[in-house]
Amino acid sequence: MYHNLLKSTICTFILFLLISTSLLAQNRDAAKNLHKKAVEFYHIQDYSKTIIYSVKAITKDSLFADPYILLANMYQDRNEISSAKVAYHKGFALDSIRFASAILTVAELELDSERFGKAVECARRFLNMKNIPPESIQKANNIIASAKFRQQAFMDPMEMEKTKLVYESDQSDEYINGITLDGQSILYTQKMKIGIDDAGQDIFTEKIYQAD
Repeated sequence: MYHNLLKSTICTFILFLLISTSLLAQNRDAAKNLHKKAVEFYHIQDYSKTIIYSVKAITKDSLFADPYILLANMYQDRNEISSAKVAYHKGFALDSIRFASAILTVAELELDSERFGKAVECARRFLNMKNIPPESIQKANNIIASAKFRQQAFMDPMEMEKTKLVYESDQSDEYINGITLDGQSILYTQKMKIGIDDAGQDIFTEKIYQAD
């Protein structure tokens, strides 16, 4: 009798697993279809419907990471950084293999937000993962180095004396193009009037100068 009861219990359990697996598969398929719609609306920048269909996909399958990553991308596009970081963390937690770069993106966002400790923490978490590409390793190390340097700079600022340069210009337009890599020179463009064409329109030329 005990043997028959055990056998019946095992059969019931197996049947339950089969039904549960089937339902999970159905929910995942439905979630993927909803996510596909969300992606379509994201590409045409219809963000309200992107949110609606992403939430529907998450409701259908709360373990599906893709909608969270899509929402994170959208929030980042809209400069809603706090919401973006939450969504990236959630997507990474659900699927750290496919979305390993999500935690590195969070590290960048933390660095930009001047949350240097969090930036280092997320970058190191990324570096502890397996099979990450060399360029991403370099990026993570750069984030750590930058965060540490900037944190130290905030804690121990350097005293600098500012001196306004005396500069006399004629009536031509001038604008800065950039600073040389050694920091010793400035490249700028000067726009000068050189004449008038047959239609009475001014003719201009541009020259690039270097100031040391």
